[in-house]
Amino acid sequence: MKKIILQYIFMTHTIVYAASPLIDAYAMTDSNQTHYLAQWGLQYCLQYDKENLFEPITYNKAFGLRKDVAQGRIDLQRYLDDECLGRVMTTRRFQSCMRIYESDKEYKKEVERIVRKYCKDCK
Repeated sequence: MKKIILQYIFMTHTIVYAASPLIDAYAMTDSNQTHYLAQWGLQYCLQYDKENLFEPITYNKAFGLRKDVAQGRIDLQRYLDDECLGRVMTTRRFQSCMRIYESDKEYKKEVERIVRKYCKDCK
């Protein structure tokens, strides 16, 4: 009887911890992925990874960008490089990045397009 109870506890423990990453991965919606990719684009535009001021979003465990959507970062980099002319961080580039992130409808449409392209099962 003790063996059966121990097996049951072990199996329950294994199932609970093995299933949670899958549940989190499939629970992500299109709007969450769009929001996360837009945040990543702002980080790239502001060159946070080059300045080493903060830990990049991709290393943050709370950042929930799915692996299939993360492939779209290259497309977003190309789009932002075309929009933000300067390669060096200046006040003008900062203002341009904030304008793109906050109010530019084209940026939001581009991020949504990239998420739809790479995330086939997002709803």
